[in-house]
Amino acid sequence: MTSEEALVQGDFDPTDRERDPVAQLDALLAAGLRVVRSERMGGAYLVLTHQDVREVLEDPETYASAHALGGPLKDAVPEEVAALLPGFLREPVTGVVDTDGAAHAPLRATVRRAYAGPRVNPLAARIEDLARELADELDEGLGRGEVDLVSAYAQPLAQRVMGAALGIPQDDLLAVAGWAGDMASLITPGIPVQVKREAARRLCDYEEWATGFYATLPPGHDSVAAVYAHGEGEAGPMSAANALNNLLVHFVAGTVTTCHAVTSAAYQLLRDRTLWQRALGDPQNYAPRVLEEGLRHTSPHRGLVRVTTRATTLGGTSLPQGAHVLPLLGAANRDPAHIRDPARFDPDREAPRGHLAFGAGPHACVGAHLTRLEGRLALTTLLTRFPTLTLAALEEEPPVLPDYHFHGLAMLRVRLP
Repeated sequence: MTSEEALVQGDFDPTDRERDPVAQLDALLAAGLRVVRSERMGGAYLVLTHQDVREVLEDPETYASAHALGGPLKDAVPEEVAALLPGFLREPVTGVVDTDGAAHAPLRATVRRAYAGPRVNPLAARIEDLARELADELDEGLGRGEVDLVSAYAQPLAQRVMGAALGIPQDDLLAVAGWAGDMASLITPGIPVQVKREAARRLCDYEEWATGFYATLPPGHDSVAAVYAHGEGEAGPMSAANALNNLLVHFVAGTVTTCHAVTSAAYQLLRDRTLWQRALGDPQNYAPRVLEEGLRHTSPHRGLVRVTTRATTLGGTSLPQGAHVLPLLGAANRDPAHIRDPARFDPDREAPRGHLAFGAGPHACVGAHLTRLEGRLALTTLLTRFPTLTLAALEEEPPVLPDYHFHGLAMLRVRLP
């Protein structure tokens, strides 16, 4: 099948509410495609196989990240939206994922230091406390009937954990989550202009709040945000604008992906009672394997656009200089040439961490350790607290969010017998 035929017979569109994005990727892989140009994804070349996705991720000299978040925000949004942006978004800011080489190294060093084990590991007790608190609330809801595991457990847990890591006061957390959603709206293609205008206006309020928030964080404060602002050890501080920008960008990445990872893994367990019972037998040791296989099976992050710096060939397809290339992590993780029976959810695979859900190369996710810690504890708490939990609708597939950047369940209704 040629690329042109693939476009006619079944292009990839993750925002199509009628077609499951994972099934779309499986169909493209089954057709033997490696790289295919997609009009529905803005003319980008979709990279599908594990081998080709890894090649893109590990070669920033050929596949640059400058357009990973859509390019400079003031140029990436309509002029009427750009006129409403707060001051920090009119400056040349970066979310770290959209730089390479010498510009990328010092920023990544700061973020790596912020999310390193010595800062993340002590959060385990706090994460357990938050999971138990939400489990108490979940128990009350289940006593009255069905409950949505996304909105009642995974999403608030992910938000509260990121708030704790960043040092955000509890009273401000919901406001920050709203502003993070506004930032996501600005950098997501296809969002209506009016929605982007309103988001830009609200982010002016965020700029005022965040400026005051950072002023309360002295050097040495034990929070991720303090490392952004002041640096730590050999890792230098970010600019004021980058500190404001990264707090929101990373809040989005850290909450959305972790929520999706937890609920996707929980769904696979709940739909297979044999696996559920196996997990109940040893939740602390089995939960990490379930999480890893969930990340592989239904990757929560699709991938970020790269731009070719020169004409090249990838997967047998000739790419011109300046081509937008989208390495799809979810496709790579379900590539039958890389993994046996990829559609089967199997936590007992020999290499559960052999996936690209966290990317690879110089832009591999620095928050992977926090996601794994949080996901493991979230699933363990769920298993130990609710051993008889079941899906509310056993025969129905839960709805998937139509989202450009992320993949996850919109809702997961559960109940007790």
